[in-house]
Amino acid sequence: MTSFTILPLIGLLIHCHTTIAEEAPARPTLYLQQKVTVFVRGESVELVCVAEGARRGHRFSLYRQGSEEPLLTQRAPSWSLFVIFQLRERVATGTQTYTCSYWAWAPGSDVLSERSETVVVTVIERMPKPTMATERAYRTFVEGEAVRVTCTAPCSLANATFRLYQGNEEEATAWANSQPGSNSTTFDIGGIVGVGRREYSCAYVTEVSERRIESERSGTMQIHVESRLPKPYLYLYGVNVTFQVGETVKLVCEGGIEDRHNTFLLYRGVAEKPLMSGQPVFARATVTFDVTEALAHGTVTFSCASRKDLSGRMVLSQRSRTLAVRSHDPLSKPELTMNVRTGMVWKGQSLQMTCRGDVQGPHVYFSFFRDGQPAMTGEPHSFQTVQILGSNRGGMYQCSYAMDTPGRWFQSPLSDGMKVKEIEQPTSIPTEERSSTDGLGLQRRMLVAH
Repeated sequence: MTSFTILPLIGLLIHCHTTIAEEAPARPTLYLQQKVTVFVRGESVELVCVAEGARRGHRFSLYRQGSEEPLLTQRAPSWSLFVIFQLRERVATGTQTYTCSYWAWAPGSDVLSERSETVVVTVIERMPKPTMATERAYRTFVEGEAVRVTCTAPCSLANATFRLYQGNEEEATAWANSQPGSNSTTFDIGGIVGVGRREYSCAYVTEVSERRIESERSGTMQIHVESRLPKPYLYLYGVNVTFQVGETVKLVCEGGIEDRHNTFLLYRGVAEKPLMSGQPVFARATVTFDVTEALAHGTVTFSCASRKDLSGRMVLSQRSRTLAVRSHDPLSKPELTMNVRTGMVWKGQSLQMTCRGDVQGPHVYFSFFRDGQPAMTGEPHSFQTVQILGSNRGGMYQCSYAMDTPGRWFQSPLSDGMKVKEIEQPTSIPTEERSSTDGLGLQRRMLVAH
């Protein structure tokens, strides 16, 4: 081959080499799919490597700083110019720097691009889990009760948000911010509806490098919900609704069939401490309270409730409707007086008797007795002073009075007795003496003569 033939061939090779150099693979772009740079250990880190303008279907490699060997290599789909590297187990705690490159097709063999700019990824340990506790020592509640649970982080946090979860739900049921300088918060769970078991857990969220990161959830806390105790019913045993102080009043507290093993409590007025307690007899959910000392003059109100032992916790039902019991002091013994002081009365002479008690009014009635029998017809009556009539009025007289209250009469004791003797009037009395011995003077004189 002549020199004239070799020179054009060398020129052609130089031209081809220059063309290939001009078409060297473009530098790829590496970025984080999640748009954040801080991750929690165990989370997936997704790095996207893009070969802009290159042919589709290239092989891409991901490198960790300090290593010439690729950490991962994978081929892009035939229709794609990029791959997504997913890192989970391969990510260590701390800060790591990553780059990527790709193999571009070229005549004869593929050409490796230069590496992308670095991407910094920080991986931290998962936040330690918090603890949960109820405000009270017990974990058995009654339907409708409010439950307060406290979530506590293991260390003090700034601007932390706590989340409350029920069961295995992914969405939190409540959120609350911690108080400054505090590592805990308390959730108020409103009135619980439904009998059975409830499970709760909590977590806290804090900010790390402009990212809100949630801790592990706390251990599960279980609470048990029992049905609400029914409100009992309080009523009077018998037909009387008004009583005298000192009498025994029977009050009956009655609950539902499910209360037959409960304890029943009787309260006076608005007192927090029960007046007395009792257990139901046999299978009936009723207790009868005998109340004597608690009565006072006027109106006294009573109510009752049932109490049940729920896993060591004493739960009270709502109190019954109040029952008003009216009572008054016992009626005192009346005083019986007559218009005849000596107890002797002439036949035909007026005999008046008056019964005086400590109660006055339109509902007070009087009765008069002679030798234990009614002295007048129509007893009792509203007349306090009566005229004793008849042909033979001698005997032992007493009186009593009664008070009419709604549903009941109250009777006073009998007065002390007063003896009356009826005598014949003398046939003649001297005129000069008659004028000076009328009235009581005449009675005294006749008493001596008799």
